[in-house]
Amino acid sequence: MVATAIAPLAAPNTPQCITLAITLAVMVGSIEPLMGLFRLGFLVNFLSRSIISGFISGAALIIVLSQVKHLLGVRIPWRAKSLSGEFLSRFKYGVSVHYYRTINCSHGDAFHLIILFLPQTCLATVIITAVYKLIDLTTLKRMWAYDKIDAIAWLVTFTGVLALGV
Repeated sequence: MVATAIAPLAAPNTPQCITLAITLAVMVGSIEPLMGLFRLGFLVNFLSRSIISGFISGAALIIVLSQVKHLLGVRIPWRAKSLSGEFLSRFKYGVSVHYYRTINCSHGDAFHLIILFLPQTCLATVIITAVYKLIDLTTLKRMWAYDKIDAIAWLVTFTGVLALGV
C-alpha cells in the first residue's frame, strides 16, 4: 500500500522514495494513537459489515494472487499501478530484505536469518496460508439470501479493491 501511494511521487529504490515511505509511516503512526486518544473508533461503526468484508476479501485476494508467482513461478499480468504489480514486488524486495539484512540480522537473530534465506516458495506458502481464510464468500452468500443491497455493496467494494488496488 505504501508503494502504491508513493509511486507517483518518486522513483523506486531512490533515497527520495525511502524518505517518503518513512514520512508516511511516521504520519500514520502518529495519527492512529491520536484517534485512539480522542476515541474516534466509533467512526468505523458507520461502515457496514458488507463494505468491511468486501474490502478485506479484495485485499486478501490481491495478496494471494501476488504470491502465485513465487509459489508456482507463474507471472500474472497486472496493471502498472495495481498493488501487486511489478513495481511493488521490486520495491518490497529491494527495501525490506535489505532492511532485514542490515538491521535485524546484524544482531544475530536466528528467526530473521531463517526468513532471509528461506526460498520465496516457502514464504509464499506461509503468506497464502495465513491470508486465504480472509476471503469471505460465505458472508456474500448469506447477504445475497437476506439483503441483496448489502450483497451488491459487498460486490462493488470487492470489485473496486481489485480494480483500483488497496
